[in-house]
Amino acid sequence: MARSVLLLGSSGGGTATLGHTDAVDVITTIHLELLKLRGCSGISRAIFVSLCDGSGFDCIHEDHWLPSKESRRGPLASLYTVGFGTSTQHTQGQLQVENVCTGPLTYINYLAKNLDDQLAQIIRDDDGFPSAIISISSSTVIHDSSLKACSELNPPVAGSGGTSLSNIASAFDLRIIGNSGGSVASTTITKAKGWAQGLSNEWGVAYDDSYEPEGFAKSAPSQSNNQPIPSLKSILEAALPSFLVLCIANFALDSFGGVAKERTSIDRFRGDEDILRFVLRCIVPGTICCILAATSRNTDTKSDQSTLIQTSTLAGILSSAAAFHGMGDSMGGGAMAGLVAGSTVPKSLNYASILCRRYNVTATMTNCILGGGVGIVIGLGMHISGLSFALSLLTGMIRQTIRFEILAVPDIELSSIEKVLPYLLVKVVCPVITLLQNVFENVASLGALSSTLFDVQGHCSETFLPIPIGLGFFSGCVFVYGSKVGWYHSAFLPLILLEMDSSGEASLLGAMDQCTLVMICAGICSANLLSRPKKTQDRAGDGQSSLARQALKTNLCCGDFIVSG
Repeated sequence: MARSVLLLGSSGGGTATLGHTDAVDVITTIHLELLKLRGCSGISRAIFVSLCDGSGFDCIHEDHWLPSKESRRGPLASLYTVGFGTSTQHTQGQLQVENVCTGPLTYINYLAKNLDDQLAQIIRDDDGFPSAIISISSSTVIHDSSLKACSELNPPVAGSGGTSLSNIASAFDLRIIGNSGGSVASTTITKAKGWAQGLSNEWGVAYDDSYEPEGFAKSAPSQSNNQPIPSLKSILEAALPSFLVLCIANFALDSFGGVAKERTSIDRFRGDEDILRFVLRCIVPGTICCILAATSRNTDTKSDQSTLIQTSTLAGILSSAAAFHGMGDSMGGGAMAGLVAGSTVPKSLNYASILCRRYNVTATMTNCILGGGVGIVIGLGMHISGLSFALSLLTGMIRQTIRFEILAVPDIELSSIEKVLPYLLVKVVCPVITLLQNVFENVASLGALSSTLFDVQGHCSETFLPIPIGLGFFSGCVFVYGSKVGWYHSAFLPLILLEMDSSGEASLLGAMDQCTLVMICAGICSANLLSRPKKTQDRAGDGQSSLARQALKTNLCCGDFIVSG
């Protein structure tokens, strides 16, 4: 015989559940997690009272909530039930949450108490029901009858609301199990998973967290298991709008606030403007990438987004700061460190959540661990392993290579564990790049080639490599060809973003993109408008002209690539 669960409760004293005040969502989420228990049919009966304005019961005077048919006092509330409709037959996987009535709280509680009296009789008549109770800030005044009936069966109780659980345990001698406790700063999914794990341990049955119950009615069937996880390269491209605005903001600060010197750390004595520059260049890009990676690679559609964003923000800030540890902001970048950190967030949260449920950590403490602890651990791990610093150095090497700059990297001594990866990168990769650059410089300095094939940049020769004459033309041809064969999104755009990362400057490759694709397409569109075929000269609104006008505005005003041929 399948086990069935009774849910009693309300939206709580302070509704301290990070905004999750949707009663139907609360009941449905709990039911779905209970179905993941072997041999459990989920919630078969439920009585739930929720305030319509999202406020808490703690601020309501006793006269405004005590059950009363005549007084009709208190704030507006709704009564939700399961299993009290015309059809009380419960089918596994199906859940009908009914909004019985909406009205003043005293009257809603009066209706709830009447239903509770009916429920008590059902419990006495139905041997074996309930197998467990989920109590969510339930009132012993309203649910006195059903709890008395349950005390004779002694089912386990899981739930939230520290005061109400204490009253239930003391007044009706019912056992509180699992991670039941307070709900401050917790979320519905965190609590539901913890209660399901507690019942799993109590009943000695398996709890399959990845199981999707068949036949469960959902508004939008989840197909996340069939969807490919986006690559880090695709996620990096999604950061383009933020990187573009950051570039403009950095340019504005440098133009109107004076050019700041290269920074290796935040100096509070240099003023707010300098700190803002450091944050915009070094911290924000990596943090954005970390959040995008965490949310994009999260395959659990039922996970709490607020916890995910909290964790990824912390991990992004710490990994970005570690990327510039003892290094100037123009020499590295935090985007790749943020991407790597963010990609580890979803699985880390999942493992941490499983451990918290296994050891009956309360919902509030679980959310503290998930929302704060996991992000800090990931960020510190990126720092201690040296991965953030190494990825930052790699970003700097890519940027200098693209811009034909002579490779310049900081001197790194193998003094601690976080310097191992950066040290290997500097000692293994840098010599190869430096050797190739030296060979290139030697070839360019040959008398026969120096003046005819290369543009040696006089005063900039100590910073830049000799520029081959015709390099711009060749690069333009590569861009045009690459855009036709799929190189743009696979190579060009990621390199543009890495070049912009933390440099505070626009991208050289981005300028090539604008010149070779956007401006040429704008020229084609202009030609189409100026030299329309004679048969369409007298038609003011033909499709080709309309498309050309729209494409021209997009090319010139938005810098986007639209061609009208």
